[in-house]
Amino acid sequence: MLQGPFRTISFGVLMLVNVGNTAQAGPVDYTSQLRFLEVSAYTPIAERVYAPDFGLFDDELAKSSSGADGSAECTAAQFSDILPLEIVARGSAYASATRISDEHYFMAGGVSGHRVLFEVTEPLVYTFNGTFVVDDPDHEDSHDVTGAAARLNSIPATEGDDPIFQVVLDDGDVSFSASGELLPGHYAYDVVASAAVLDPPVGYYESAASFDAHLTLPEPTTVFMLGIGGMLLIRRSRRARART
Repeated sequence: MLQGPFRTISFGVLMLVNVGNTAQAGPVDYTSQLRFLEVSAYTPIAERVYAPDFGLFDDELAKSSSGADGSAECTAAQFSDILPLEIVARGSAYASATRISDEHYFMAGGVSGHRVLFEVTEPLVYTFNGTFVVDDPDHEDSHDVTGAAARLNSIPATEGDDPIFQVVLDDGDVSFSASGELLPGHYAYDVVASAAVLDPPVGYYESAASFDAHLTLPEPTTVFMLGIGGMLLIRRSRRARART
């Protein structure tokens, strides 16, 4: 299910990226952001809420509905903040559905989506730490679109390019860390949790997904000082060995 969580938010929604105001943070220029929650219960008609700007986004949505074909309930939540040199994001999604008839199209789904576009003006070292949890007994079924994922890639991406890092989970839990150098250029950072069941057979379905992710973009001077500090420690250790 490599593309499941990303597929949930790829049909049109990611084209709504806010390209208005930018946020400058030293060597990092935040150019666009799209942080949103989406819930759909029983029918594909969705309710959505969006972060209005680069500030703190702390919100949740819930929806439930029932009819002749059954009942559905879903929630989505997110706490995220785009700070100078750090992006903090926590999100969750939940869906449950009881289908008693397959006469009409039926679904339940929640999505917590997070995208930030930024420009790096000087080489710097990034650090990413994330924890992802997915509880999805039906993850192998074709009607299920549940998972959690994170990805960092350069833009525009050309065909065949691999992401700088990517983690995708369709069931279970995982902690993931990555670090490396970002050269001057433009980048897209995505994190998403989705829990959805789309037109399933008669039965009961329940799934949940969440993420807790931190992307740190330290200033080049900080990276330089860390390198100097490391060299001083190595030099001091060598001198100590020489004296003994």
